[in-house]
Amino acid sequence: MQIKPQPASDALIRIKRARGQLECAIEMMKTNGGCPELLTHLTAVSHSLDRADEDLQDLFLSAAPEAKA
Repeated sequence: MQIKPQPASDALIRIKRARGQLECAIEMMKTNGGCPELLTHLTAVSHSLDRADEDLQDLFLSAAPEAKA
């Protein structure tokens, strides 16, 4: 199955964004960063991964309509 480049690149951007937010959260934990800021970063990670998951599911389902059944 071939993946269309644009939606896949959108998902990749979201995953990279999540990675950056997670790296910030890890650094904050190492340096005893503030709890509200840490939670903000973790929420951003979760949201970015959820959106990437939705993008990829839509992409795969549109590429393989028989998978919807």
